[in-house]
Parts: sequence; structure tokens; C-alpha cells
Amino acid sequence: MSNRREFLQTLAAGTACGLAAKSGLSLASGSAMPADLGGAFKAVPKSFEKRALTLEGNWPADLRGSLYRNSPAMLERNGFQHSHLFDGDGMIQKFSLEGGKVFHQAQMVATDKFLKEEDAERFLYHGLGSSPPNARAARNNDSANPANISVRKMGDKLFALWEAGSAYEIDPENLSTYGRVDWGEDLKHLPFSAHPLRDANGDWWNIGSWIYSGQARTIIYQLDAQAKLKRVKAIPMNQAGYMHAFALSQRFVILVNTAHLYTPGKRYFDSFNFDAKGKTEIVLLDKNDLSVFKTIEIPANFVFHFGNAFEQGDELFISMAQYHNADIMAKGLGLGPQSAFAKEATQYNSDLSVYRINLKNGKWQKQSSQLAMEFPNFREATPYTAQNLIGMGRPTGPTDKADQDYLISYHPLSGEREIYDFGSGFTIEEPLFINGASGQEYVIHSLADRQKSRSGLALFRSGELKAGPIAMAWAEEQFPFGFHGCFVPS
Repeated sequence: MSNRREFLQTLAAGTACGLAAKSGLSLASGSAMPADLGGAFKAVPKSFEKRALTLEGNWPADLRGSLYRNSPAMLERNGFQHSHLFDGDGMIQKFSLEGGKVFHQAQMVATDKFLKEEDAERFLYHGLGSSPPNARAARNNDSANPANISVRKMGDKLFALWEAGSAYEIDPENLSTYGRVDWGEDLKHLPFSAHPLRDANGDWWNIGSWIYSGQARTIIYQLDAQAKLKRVKAIPMNQAGYMHAFALSQRFVILVNTAHLYTPGKRYFDSFNFDAKGKTEIVLLDKNDLSVFKTIEIPANFVFHFGNAFEQGDELFISMAQYHNADIMAKGLGLGPQSAFAKEATQYNSDLSVYRINLKNGKWQKQSSQLAMEFPNFREATPYTAQNLIGMGRPTGPTDKADQDYLISYHPLSGEREIYDFGSGFTIEEPLFINGASGQEYVIHSLADRQKSRSGLALFRSGELKAGPIAMAWAEEQFPFGFHGCFVPS
């Protein structure tokens, strides 16, 4: 850690990340969202008291634990509505599985931003895609930190995570906020992504993308099993590409530096431009010393999320939900008429692809799954193995329906797939592998039944998705849509 100050000095002068953004499309027009989605994006309570959900099917008695989800929930204050999903203040939702019963509760994350705006009774800061009236300039990366992307348990602590600023520690029982977490005195307010990954030895890795200094750098964090900092290093990048997450293999930290490039501009989204004729770089960092082992160029793409990565002999396999441009970020996750939520938005389809890289010569091959699959997840207990991924999305054949979600399992080597169709009117959220005390493996995810304006959980036996859910749990209202979460057994 002797080089903390040295590498921080190489970053931009000051720490503000320039979160000024363009004014977005208003929800107040009445034409922005279809009627069956309105309740999920409008004002919600600042907390939900713990209450039992209505059960269907057979919830296994040996399945005990908590499913935590993070949702950008507060999208309006004092008559102003954010126009992009990224801008809502974070709410941690907790689904408690208690011996055949299911309970739900939720609480806003009490970030510095949230508390100041509560006092002011209005939004104070620019978001990524929205600008409230008379917005203040961000003093540092955490001024506008909504802690709204993910929630992860690392060691004995539960963290609400953003991607451009600090983590916030959350009480795992009552969901109150302990406060902002600093990984070191010299690391305050630096980006810490929403997607930390656990290594096979129990350590945690994470990245922070710093693209504002003229010389783009990726900050690499290595934490021990109890989430205490072991090592940090800033890695120079060849281009200032957008990076939301990363991957790990047995030997490498894997960065995918996309072709969605940043140049300083007046507004945040306007500062990014997708270079369709450019390149995306896959950067392999040796875990031992974080040196660059190899940089592989692939055609320009945009990526939010990865499945697992694994090495077999001299080959590396990486799964990623890639897009042919970056419209999904600027338009698809907006809440106006161009939103992916508002229509059959096939222009926002991802392509779950597997890159097979020869580690000796850097040559690569790409295998497309023909699935517009997002939020791919794997079994974290066995990270570096060829295993099926689970996610949500849709097949992309000419006869496939484009107006609904499917629960999907896909194996990156065999191409074997399994798909469950809930039918129209359902929105599926990120699925996870979980295990009961008996060792039985399940797949669990939250979902919205838009036609009945209700939210809940669905539980499947792993490997038997086509048979449908073995149990469901419902609340007779819609909860805010969420991005990512984790399951903590008890």
C-alpha cells in the first residue's frame, strides 16, 4: 500500500466525476410508460414494514435465508421525476425465507445524498440521465451517490453498491444504513463497482473505473474474506471505455474495456460516444502482481454484465451479455417513450456470447448463443468451471416473441439451453442459484405480474426450469424494479 498516494496523484485533480446530465423525457406526459408499468416507476413508500407474502405451491421448509435486492426506487420528489432508471435513490428489499413462509420488507439507503435531499425536500444533484431544477455541482463522487445498483454480503457485512463512488454498509436485519465505507484514508470517494467477485480462496476483488483524468485508469481492489483491503493498484488503460463489471478466472482479473468512449463534456451521457469503427479491449491482469499479461482486441461492443470465466489448458473462456452499440444505457434504461420498458424494444437486444481465447497467441473465437440474455449468473461456490448460466431475456429467432421475458439456462460449451415462458405481462428480474439445507439446488428470482399490479418471488428446481416454478410468493402491489442482489443462507 506504499503507492496509494502516488497512484492517487496520477488521477484527475479533485474527485468530482462530473455527473451533470442532460434533461430527460418526463414521466408526467402520460405517454412515457404503459399503464401496467406505471406503478413500478412512480412514487413508492420510503420503507415497507415486514409482512408475510401470499404463498402458492410448496415452499421447502429447509430453504432458509434472505434474498436481498437493490432497486432505484425514489424517482420523484416535489413534482420532479427522474427520467432514467439509474438516477433513482437505492432501496434495499429483503425477502426472508423462514421454514416454508416468505416475508418482505424494504428500506431506502440513507446515503449522504438521500439525507440532504430529505432535508431540502427536493432533488439537489444531477443524475446520470436527469437534471433537477437548480441542481448543485457534485463536490466529489459521493455527492450524488444513490447506492442503487447492487447489494452484496462480503464477510459479515452487507453493502449497498453503486459504481462511481463508495459502498454503504447496511444492517442485514432491519436494513438501516450504518454509513459510507472507506477502504483506506487515501481511497475516499473513489469508484468501487457494484459487482465485486469472490475468488476461490475467499478473497474479494473489485474494480473502479476512472475515466475523467485524461489518462484512463482502472483501480483494482483486492479484499480479504472479511472485506478488509489487502491491495490496490491503478492500471493505465489504452482508451477511456465504459466498464460496469469485470470477470475472474483462475489466474486473471479480466477487464473488458468497451468501445463506449468518454471525452470531457458538459453533460455525462453526452460525454460518451460509441465508436462503432473502434475496438473493445480484453485486458488480462495477472492476479499475482496485477501486471498486464495480454491485451486482446475484439470488434467494438458494449457490455454491462458477465457470466463466469474459466481456463482449460491454454484456453480462456469468457461469457458476456454484449450489445452492438450502447443505446441500452442512454435510451433503453430511460423511462420515456424510447425505453426498453415501454415497447417491443428489440433494438436493445443483447447477445450472450462466449469468447474463447488462446492464451499463447491471443487469437480468439466467438460463439453466439442466439439469446438476448441479461443478468447472467453462475454458481459462486464453483466459479472457474464450465457450468450453465442462468439469466433472463428471450430467444432472438425470427418467430420468437419480443414483448416478454423468459427465464433462461444456457451452457457456454455445449450450447444446451432451457427456457421457461411465464407468458405475457410478466417482468423477470435477476435469477440466482441457491441451496437448501439438504443440498437441493434451486433457482430463485423476483418478478412483477404487471396485469395484476403485484410483485413476488418464483422458485424453481435447478435443472428443471421447463417444469415451471414449484412455489411462488406474492404481495398485492408492485415493488420498485431492481437490478442486482444476493442470497444469504441462514
